[in-house]
Amino acid sequence: MTNKFLFRIISADGKVFSDSIDELYVDTGDHIEGVLANHYPMVCKVAISSFRIKKDGITKSFAISGGILNVEKSTVYILADTFESAEEIDINRVLASKKKHEEELATFSKEDQEKIREAEFSLKKALNRLRLLK
Repeated sequence: MTNKFLFRIISADGKVFSDSIDELYVDTGDHIEGVLANHYPMVCKVAISSFRIKKDGITKSFAISGGILNVEKSTVYILADTFESAEEIDINRVLASKKKHEEELATFSKEDQEKIREAEFSLKKALNRLRLLK
């Protein structure tokens, strides 16, 4: 019996990561869900957060902007809004995004609820990426 399982994450823009891994740790918003081989089937949401995979003793971290986790018998999927590995994150781009959205939020009036939600979502994504890099 193998201790590995197939993990796939697919983003809304078609980006895919796929590998056979030993462990997955993902934030559901309520708790960190750990997934090992032969985990019980489940479906749950994934918060704007980071997740970790472990393969052959090596841990790799990713930022994710939310999604759905689907655990099946031998395969685990995440359908994500966006995701990126820590190595892919451009710190200067993230800092510029954070500053831009903080400034936007300071200028919106209460009537700009949709713009406020969009800016808050983008700011949460930027802060999440910064947390992953620390």
